[in-house]
Amino acid sequence: MKAVVAFLLGAASANPLAWKDTVSKDWIKLDHAEAFKNWKAEYNKEYVDVTEESNRFLQFLSNWEQINQHNQGNYSWTLGMNQFGDLSEEEFRYQVHGHSDSCLTMKDASSTFKWDGSVGAIVFHKLNANPTAVDWTNKGGKSYVTAVKNQGSCGSCWAFSTTGSMESRYAIKHDKTGNDIPMLSEQELIDCSTAEGNKGCKGGLMDDAFKYVEKAKGLCSEAEYKYTGKDGTCRASSCKQKYVPISTYKDVKEDSVDDMETAVAAGPVSIAVDAAGLTWQFYSSGIVTRTCGTRLDHGVLAVGYGEEGGSKFWKVKNSWGSSWGEDGYIRLCKECDANGDKGECGILEQPSYPVVE
Repeated sequence: MKAVVAFLLGAASANPLAWKDTVSKDWIKLDHAEAFKNWKAEYNKEYVDVTEESNRFLQFLSNWEQINQHNQGNYSWTLGMNQFGDLSEEEFRYQVHGHSDSCLTMKDASSTFKWDGSVGAIVFHKLNANPTAVDWTNKGGKSYVTAVKNQGSCGSCWAFSTTGSMESRYAIKHDKTGNDIPMLSEQELIDCSTAEGNKGCKGGLMDDAFKYVEKAKGLCSEAEYKYTGKDGTCRASSCKQKYVPISTYKDVKEDSVDDMETAVAAGPVSIAVDAAGLTWQFYSSGIVTRTCGTRLDHGVLAVGYGEEGGSKFWKVKNSWGSSWGEDGYIRLCKECDANGDKGECGILEQPSYPVVE
């Protein structure tokens, strides 16, 4: 261990981007200590002592090797080193999901999301006029989607998925783009929507968050009710103004590509996915296919769909910062028979969206 530490701390910094080389067949010949040192600088990583640093270095090497091995294979997506580089798979799940091992509360999908005739659910009929491709981040050169955010180590993905669909649906309805789109407070949802069934940093559901917003007649702005990434006391009454009131929310018919496509063609849709495993931890680019399960543990936002090289995909906005994936986005295969009719990573199981007033 002392030899590892000495080697680690004594490396020079000749190539600050060496840690990004995850496609070289000769990666083992690279200066890994130098790469780790510069990776730490990139993501402002600090450790309590040399023992922890040594352990994190070894985990970094293990992850780097797995990433490189994947990238040597014949896959339609690539992996890359990022802010999760010193975490094991179990630690990664804890980092993004917290104590509950999920940032979605585990409810019975059969009773929660299937249409039951209530006002909060809808079944679509496919429209023949659906476009072949949609991208709400670039619609006629304009973006109706707010910038990628970062939930940190709080299991609040459900809150970010909720605000994302609200922000975009408001932007589309009122033709607001870029900086003119209101940025809504995820922290308000974390602190204030427990009565609806959400559990703050221990998880929640987008539909329960929509119920809160409907009763609260909108949300505070992100600027006025800042994100802390920790459970706190509700202070929504201190905000001067509420933004983006909604009249209800709609559940898209589950396990239906056609209904999902119709919904996304009208605007971004809140979705739940199985985001465990190496692919999500280190996704870099491309179309992910036949790799995810359907144990839903992460709330994200479907912002479009399209086709590349004959492969159809859903474009999905994440909440792990813009340095992750394709500038904060991931593409999941569409109509590739992954996981049967549930879609890649279970994307078709629990889609919903708000109806903006």
